[in-house]
Amino acid sequence: MATTGASARRGRAKIMAPRKHGPEFSAEKTWSELARNIREIQDQNASNLSFEENHRFAYNMVLNKHGEMLYNGLKRLVAEDLETLATRNIVPHFPSGTTDPSVQSGEDDLLLTSLKAVWTRHINNMVRLGQILKYMDRVYTQTAKVPATNDLGLQLFLKHIIRPPIKENVMAAILNQIRHERNGYVIDRSTMKGCVDVYLSLEGDTHGATIYKLDLEPAVLKESETFYKREGEELLNSSTAPIFLQSSNGSKQKKTEYTITCQAIPNHICCKSYRITCYPHIFELLYLKKIRVWMPC
Repeated sequence: MATTGASARRGRAKIMAPRKHGPEFSAEKTWSELARNIREIQDQNASNLSFEENHRFAYNMVLNKHGEMLYNGLKRLVAEDLETLATRNIVPHFPSGTTDPSVQSGEDDLLLTSLKAVWTRHINNMVRLGQILKYMDRVYTQTAKVPATNDLGLQLFLKHIIRPPIKENVMAAILNQIRHERNGYVIDRSTMKGCVDVYLSLEGDTHGATIYKLDLEPAVLKESETFYKREGEELLNSSTAPIFLQSSNGSKQKKTEYTITCQAIPNHICCKSYRITCYPHIFELLYLKKIRVWMPC
């Protein structure tokens, strides 16, 4: 009996692993194909690409535990594209430093137009990439606790575009355009608003404060305070009381228009600064001339 059992054990067939059908998965080859297609998307040549194929590339990489390779590769490609756009489309349009108001306004408008175009292109690219990387965002980014595709795009735009010296030149251009319009020149308000929207879309700290709130708004308020203080002093020194009040009302209407253009500029702060600067002096003037007027609170 023992001999028979031993013979049976020796003669038992070994179970072999099933043969795999189809080619072996290669993370390097898959990423190479996907990276080439991502570059095509960034170059606005996505019309001939297959959404299903690219989605499958990304899906297989995450499924085969290569999510980190996919994510880091995407991050590198987006950063490279933004650096190229900054060097090719924005930096060459920095203002020349001219003091001619009309030439300066044109140069500032060209810079702001370039920034707006780069932003629009980048956002459109990230939307397309997010569509083919949905599985990565749903599985890998949550597990690895890293920003999803769209949030990654915003962070990289802030790092590679809204940086020195681009950041300073863009802010100077926005302030110059406000100054030019106050001085009677015509500017492209839609371009201005588009660039302000960029600053409103980017978060600059861990508390959720936007770049607009941290950097642009304080500069605009400071510029506005300086302008209206100077304007008020000039009016007081050169105008009669009725003309001063008429000009004051016109200035407040201008500030309301700038509030609409820049969206987040607190109009009441500008008006308050203007009244504090000018009204104490005009009160004395009106009292001496015994003129009764209604003053806004």
